[in-house]
Amino acid sequence: MREFFLWASPFAPFSTAFVAALAGIIAWRNYKHRRISDNRAEWWRRTQYAIDLITSDDDRIGRSTGLALLSHLIEDSEPTTRDLELIREVTRKLMEEILTKEDRQSNEKEEATSSHISHILKRRKKNRRQWYVAEKPKS
Repeated sequence: MREFFLWASPFAPFSTAFVAALAGIIAWRNYKHRRISDNRAEWWRRTQYAIDLITSDDDRIGRSTGLALLSHLIEDSEPTTRDLELIREVTRKLMEEILTKEDRQSNEKEEATSSHISHILKRRKKNRRQWYVAEKPKS
């Protein structure tokens, strides 16, 4: 063991600098990892906000804004290929759901309008019959 100290003693003044450099490298790597992690977390937060806008039932402006935001986020450099696949699948499902919902609402409106119109026409027909019967000349 004594030989080790004799061999290591010339490097003793540099040991502090070596340990400081090693700690600096570890801190730099930790900083880079944290920055990447925070950027990805922020990207996912914006993605969730866009999806929330798309799924909101309030208005079409929110949906189109959410779709525009989502398409912009897809072009960003942050997402991985796995994230992009997930976003594409979610977008496809959301679009299918929105189109199905709009078709259903359109059909319901058409049915309500047609039933309302047919109800009005039946009432008018009934009123005409009553008027005709009331005005029929007596023989």
